[in-house]
Amino acid sequence: GRHRFKQWVSKTQKTV
Repeated sequence: GRHRFKQWVSKTQKTV
């Protein structure tokens, strides 16, 4: 899933 990556990035950006 490509959208999965988008969600992961969103969660990572929120943490960083």
